[in-house]
Amino acid sequence: MRRVPSPERFRAVLDGAAAIYLDRFLNLPPAKLPPATGGGAANLLALYDQRASVDEVAAAAASSTPDLATLGHALLREDAGFHEYQQVDIAWRRLERRGDARALVAAARWLAARYPTQRAQEQTFTIAWRLHRGETLFEA
Repeated sequence: MRRVPSPERFRAVLDGAAAIYLDRFLNLPPAKLPPATGGGAANLLALYDQRASVDEVAAAAASSTPDLATLGHALLREDAGFHEYQQVDIAWRRLERRGDARALVAAARWLAARYPTQRAQEQTFTIAWRLHRGETLFEA
């Protein structure tokens, strides 16, 4: 930073270094679509309950494009965070704009890599609902 005489030149050097880094280390070929095995979107929720079922989820999603309701159900029953919502939103927009169903297969696969979670948000909601109704949580 001290050697570069102007901020514009420094920005150019930094942009060039970042472009080389991205091209070299993050430029991976896209994953191939798996062969369709059947089961479809209805089978996705059952597959999300299993650990390490990424390939099975991808095959089920490839056989019939998952609908937004199925992916939304999977998001809401798990402890989904910002990135999970963002992935599904981007995939759905890409399907609407480009007709590219691979985006939803990729989102379904991405969710499968993170599920099942401990589902602590559901537990938090249940405790809050019980407190709202005036129930006791623990007997001392």
